[in-house]
Amino acid sequence: MIKLIIVNFNQRTHLDSLIESIQDQNDWEALVVDNSGELVGQSFLNTKIINPKKNLGYLKGLEYGLNNCEFSNDDFIIFCNPDLVFEYNFFDTLIKKVDINKMDLIAPSIINSLGNNCNPNMVSKMSKLRILIYDFEYSNYISFRIIAFTRSILKSFSEILKKYKSPNNIERMKIFIPHGACMIFKGFFFENDKNFNYDIFLWGEEPIIAHEVRKRGGEIIFEPKLKVNHNEGSVTSKVPSQKKYSHWKNSYRIMRKYLR
Repeated sequence: MIKLIIVNFNQRTHLDSLIESIQDQNDWEALVVDNSGELVGQSFLNTKIINPKKNLGYLKGLEYGLNNCEFSNDDFIIFCNPDLVFEYNFFDTLIKKVDINKMDLIAPSIINSLGNNCNPNMVSKMSKLRILIYDFEYSNYISFRIIAFTRSILKSFSEILKKYKSPNNIERMKIFIPHGACMIFKGFFFENDKNFNYDIFLWGEEPIIAHEVRKRGGEIIFEPKLKVNHNEGSVTSKVPSQKKYSHWKNSYRIMRKYLR
């Protein structure tokens, strides 16, 4: 059985599209942690809605979902955003064609609106120089705005180059950090502990979860056979800049040690 744990915050339209993309696939159930409360009293195919009565953020929302979800060690557990559309044979491919050890994390191909793959997020450990840039970025709000603006320009050019670059045959590989929009585990991973126990509200969950995988004896595996489409930033792009800085600064304080 495949169990999806979805953390929602005002993304009803996207959730409709996600459910529609998997409605004809077999052996799945979804549990939606409704941080915004917009889905209370509503129903979706094979889906349970739970409302924590407050906005827990993404990582704590996933934990809340895990602790309210019944699953066996052999079930697949998929953490995901609502703004995904799964490829039509995703679940069948996962069950029949993907090897996953009990403590591993599988990172699928996550295709953004420009047609580029968000995975692998990080293939190897972050360089000391890049960490120094992050240190500067989160030292104060002004430096945060400067680096964020510079990064957005560089990212735009990078995305354009990726779009027109000749496609390469991307193969399954071990990576350092996955993209957080879609992460796949076996139920075994949560047999002894369903919590990550980090005070993260928004952003920064990826290096923390990757650290937990390695700490529990697993690896992070990028699997290009599995594909989802992602409407990247559908909610986070609307977060006010000052609040975004506050969330990122807190997350960075906690996740920094797990980037190398």
